[in-house]
Amino acid sequence: MSKLVRAIAVILLILGTLSASVLAQGNRNPKRPRGASAEPMEPVIEGAGITTIDLMFVPKSLNELAEASDLIVEGEVESVLESRYSNSDIPVDLDTDLKISVKRVLKGAKDIKSVVVSQPGGKLNGLETKVREDPLMQEGEHYILFLIEDARVNLPGYKDPRYIITALWHGRFKIEDSKIKPNPTATLKAYEGRTVDSFVSDILKATSNTPAGIASSKNRRRVR
Repeated sequence: MSKLVRAIAVILLILGTLSASVLAQGNRNPKRPRGASAEPMEPVIEGAGITTIDLMFVPKSLNELAEASDLIVEGEVESVLESRYSNSDIPVDLDTDLKISVKRVLKGAKDIKSVVVSQPGGKLNGLETKVREDPLMQEGEHYILFLIEDARVNLPGYKDPRYIITALWHGRFKIEDSKIKPNPTATLKAYEGRTVDSFVSDILKATSNTPAGIASSKNRRRVR
């Protein structure tokens, strides 16, 4: 009788383990259309979350920020293009591409008319991610942007050159009513309220003796 009890207990334990495994997958279950092949599919992850980013480079001065940048422009967000997975092999973080119409170039090739800038965060397939310190730029907003070339591969192709913001939220300065408005968490908050012309003058001074950018498009690391 004791052997029968032990056998039943083992069977119940196995069934319980299998049930827990299925439940633990939650929203990660693959969504397979009816009639689709039995090939493995990427799990679909849904929901909303905050992405925390530990920066590998934080500028301590305007000179440092300018030196680390390949391109500095004044421009306007012309359109929000699309969100995509930051890493298609690990679909838990998103990036969003934005087209920036360039009004003037303060450092870099003077003939650039528009660029595509990638920001972390976005919405795609039921998943939404945000960076608390770095909310996505919106269409029609006006900025001075410090940029570095985006050297990542396997990105959607656009005719305009690709960039990311140098040190992320530290490298973008919103313009409202002709005044500079740094991100609240940026290190260069001393420029808050400065006129655009005054800020541009300081940027030109900072770039007059600085070489090409020293930062790379890998200047950020995601920490969950």
